[in-house]
Amino acid sequence: MGAVFGRIDGLFARGFGALFGYVADITPQEERGKIFGQIDATTGAAFILGPALGGLASHLSLSALNALWGLFVLPESLPVSRRSKHFDPSHLNPLRQLSGALAYPAVRRLVTVIVMFLLPLSVMQVTLALLEHEVLGWEPSQASTLFIIVGATDIVAQGFVLPRLIKTLKERGVAILGISLGAAGMLGMALLPLFTYPALLYVSTLLFAVGEGIFTASQNTLISIAAPAGAQGQVQGGAQSFGSLAQVAGPLGGGQLYSRFGPGATFGTVAALGLLLWQKPLAADAQGAASEPA
Repeated sequence: MGAVFGRIDGLFARGFGALFGYVADITPQEERGKIFGQIDATTGAAFILGPALGGLASHLSLSALNALWGLFVLPESLPVSRRSKHFDPSHLNPLRQLSGALAYPAVRRLVTVIVMFLLPLSVMQVTLALLEHEVLGWEPSQASTLFIIVGATDIVAQGFVLPRLIKTLKERGVAILGISLGAAGMLGMALLPLFTYPALLYVSTLLFAVGEGIFTASQNTLISIAAPAGAQGQVQGGAQSFGSLAQVAGPLGGGQLYSRFGPGATFGTVAALGLLLWQKPLAADAQGAASEPA
């Protein structure tokens, strides 16, 4: 149930849409990919360090401190000339974020790619432990070691490798590389029932983790470029919401697929879905393409 309520919370974008929108407002386009990667890397580190520090900070209201920091210290990201001149109660409707992400053609294409990538990711999250136990006979301690390695790899990929890749390949090239690595990782997992080697699982999982990390940051950057300057928060919030919806549908469909057809068919299907992303445009010329809603 916690996962369900977490996804409902995600439907309304939580704080990440506002965070990415704020960063897009104050960061030059050529620097956004690096900054988005650092944000994701910091989030990954927080998931590792959070449980260890939670007990020490349990007496503090960190949410209240965040609110006070944002209210009194964090400056407004938009100059007065670019702020909305009109506000009414309809702006408080969280579902408006969804329509905001689809109002611009270039953004719409990019959000479609994100949803198609997050579906395999969410399937992996709920079926990987089953794959490890049923095919390799792993116990929980062995499975947890793999996830720790994946978390550390994700931090390194987003925090240190991504900025160098962006300089060489640009955001669109990095997104395509991330899709390729993710699909290769899923294909390797699909082959695990035929080649039951732990090394194959490690390599496949790490490939997917690196691919997911660099893809997510570069795709968020492409969305920020495609969105108008005054709509960064709404567009980023809507994109985050659609991503959360994909992570609701993925486990539901993936669990059914795994229980009926087994791990090979499950991971083979999601690998094929990843390969389909090659057919989707990544809006190489996204800049300025979304200046007006469709």
